Amino acid sequence: MGLHVNTFKPHTGTKTSVLFLRKYTDEEKEKIRQIRLKYESEWEQFLEDLKEKYQNLTWDSPVDEEEIPEELSSFLETYFESREEIEELPAEVEETEATEEENRGKKSLAVLVQEKSELEEVLREKEEELQGANAGRKAELKKEIKALQKKINKLIKEISQRTLAGQISLVLNDERITEAFKKYWLDGKVMQEMDYPIFFAVNEKPVKDESGEYRYKKNPDGSFVLDEHGHPVIDHDLGEIAEAFIKFAKEQLAKGDNHFDFWR
Repeated sequence: MGLHVNTFKPHTGTKTSVLFLRKYTDEEKEKIRQIRLKYESEWEQFLEDLKEKYQNLTWDSPVDEEEIPEELSSFLETYFESREEIEELPAEVEETEATEEENRGKKSLAVLVQEKSELEEVLREKEEELQGANAGRKAELKKEIKALQKKINKLIKEISQRTLAGQISLVLNDERITEAFKKYWLDGKVMQEMDYPIFFAVNEKPVKDESGEYRYKKNPDGSFVLDEHGHPVIDHDLGEIAEAFIKFAKEQLAKGDNHFDFWR
């Protein structure tokens, strides 16, 4: 139920909603389990088709957003915090921009890409040196190369989390993210097959005024309307919402939904 912005004034004017939920019955839980089992095999084929469609995808690959399957597109928007466009970092502002981003606790995508490029250049130099190095130096170089590759892989993953192609690649190749996508996909199938009624109402008549004071019903002469105990009656439409819910519940009961049998 959506509440009016004045509901919690003067403490806050934040728009607030109240959500009422009911637990699934054992029968519904079993139905959900059966639905998930039914789509398990379809998931494997769906995943294989995606991997074929986006094979050899890297963080900077071009991707047509219009061709992304709806389930995948929806998951990307839900799972990843943000997405950035790849922009070239001008050499003359490189150091300043990198420092400013670090001070804010988050480097820009351009800075990360620049760091990756620099590390890859160092890696190439180390690999070339390895070819003609003596036994003692080779052992050191191999350790350095391994450490560099680890840093580069970490950067690639961080970069991938912030580009469209990279996010798709992670979903299809990172085991943890793939498993999260599978759960999201199966949950979607359950939602499509589980048919249950939803009642939604909006509190349009504010219980309080702009200053946070309660609004009371008034008689034509301006005096307050009093209840049977002599207390002023608050002017709101919550009673109308309650009546609408009772009507809704009785309709659902008439359709055979026993969750609303308390209205018999």
